[in-house]
Amino acid sequence: MMRPAIILLFALGLLLGVAVGRWSMSIAPAPNSATSESFRAALEGHDPLGRPLGMARFLVSLGPEDVEQAVEIMEANRIGIDDYEMRMFLVAWISVDPRAAVEWARADSGGRQGMAARAAMYGWGYHDPRSAIAYLKESDRYDPDSKNVASVVGGWTKNGDVQGLTDFLMAMPGTRNRGLMTNNLAAIISNESTENAIQWAEAIPADAPNNFKTVAYHRVMSALARRDPARAMQWYEEHRSHEYTEGVLEIVARRLVDHYDPQLFFAWLEGLQTTAGRPDASELQLAAKAGFQLWLKRRPRQATQWLEQLIEIPIFMDEALVRMAKHRMNSVDSRDPTEALEWAQRIHDPTLRNETLVRLARGWRHKDQAAMETWLANSDLPQEIHAQILSEQGSDKAREARKGWEKSADGKIRRRLRP
Repeated sequence: MMRPAIILLFALGLLLGVAVGRWSMSIAPAPNSATSESFRAALEGHDPLGRPLGMARFLVSLGPEDVEQAVEIMEANRIGIDDYEMRMFLVAWISVDPRAAVEWARADSGGRQGMAARAAMYGWGYHDPRSAIAYLKESDRYDPDSKNVASVVGGWTKNGDVQGLTDFLMAMPGTRNRGLMTNNLAAIISNESTENAIQWAEAIPADAPNNFKTVAYHRVMSALARRDPARAMQWYEEHRSHEYTEGVLEIVARRLVDHYDPQLFFAWLEGLQTTAGRPDASELQLAAKAGFQLWLKRRPRQATQWLEQLIEIPIFMDEALVRMAKHRMNSVDSRDPTEALEWAQRIHDPTLRNETLVRLARGWRHKDQAAMETWLANSDLPQEIHAQILSEQGSDKAREARKGWEKSADGKIRRRLRP
């Protein structure tokens, strides 16, 4: 039985190293002499470190014969018990009589039924997750997206039954809740060993139900790219021909740009475009956009300098150039909007280039119509683009964005109330 491990997980952790010396001088008995009276003494005390330690010493050996008196002590001290201590007690009780513990938690009169019930389901998920799920189903409380199921899975992720939990998650509908739970499982496996996490994801069949292969691959890649970018890039190249890798480059982009070397990522991305197959052009563009947008947000000067020194900007950087142009148009240190328009003119795709130019020029026109029109008159843009920029119809969206706002007597812009 793994009961002591889970209870001590709640009670001890970092707290144990800080508190052992201090508690040894207090009235708490040694672990081998813990009794219901020592449990009562812990709850009646006020030492924030001693209370959970005293509780844990009794609860790790909680047996069926101790439950009734332990419940009486808990109920007698209910007002002073915090959520952390309630969880400790329920996790211990679950290992003895899960149904009784859950029903008691649901009937808690202290106004903490939700928290207590979830704590009980967490403990049940640790000790016997399949029975916990069966209980939820037979009591009509089973909903894949519910907090009850999330609590069971939370305990399940800690008990070492990776294959059992994988099978359960694989059979679940592809909901947001399942994504979060899969992410937690992948993170726990990755914390133990990134290679174990890779093997776990690779063992999942490509045709696993509910798109689970894609979910697992993406979650492991997210953890791997943060810990070991070189291995993440290698792992992507090993699997790039498979459909489940679609969209994962955006995850790699954010991790490498945020935690490592953005230039390394973009150099690698450029190498990927020289080979046939996946990633296709749209995947490359979305990854470049995600990475460069984050780089501009985190370190705008560095990102700008890097882009400026490129003699030839790759085609897959088109969406990144859109981000750059918008950034320069809106940047507080850019006093010349023509700089933003120059960036837009470097976009390779003519449709995207023209759309970006028209959008930026219209925005400039609403700020300084005379300056924009002077620039436009001297530009070599096609007349069709001139007409789109100057079109009143083209300004509808900008006007709609401003509709409903007016300047009040105090000079502040406020939203008008609708009649």
